[in-house]
Amino acid sequence: WIDDDIFISSPERAIAALIAPYFARRCDPRAVVAVAEDAVSYTPFNAGVLAVRSAPAAATLLRRVYELGARQGLAWKRDWEQSAMALDYNSSAEARAAYCVVPPTVLQSLFRDYG
Repeated sequence: WIDDDIFISSPERAIAALIAPYFARRCDPRAVVAVAEDAVSYTPFNAGVLAVRSAPAAATLLRRVYELGARQGLAWKRDWEQSAMALDYNSSAEARAAYCVVPPTVLQSLFRDYG
């Protein structure tokens, strides 16, 4: 998943290589999605770039997030996937284990020119 306002400045760098050290050292072995930490947002991470493992557990997570977003009336609203993922992430320790939250500059560098 890559938001439509993402600019890829180093296409020669493989995302898998960037996140592998975090999956190996910091994240729960059950983690299936990597997201960038976002301390200035209303959620614990920024879902502008998602790196998702090719695994049945990833499909389960994405389905759960979509269904949660639909139940909450979030689906297809601004940042709906980020809001639904935050709800899922905060719902339980087991749900949280599916996320590998990496430092903000690993997956994206944020530039915000709005308040």
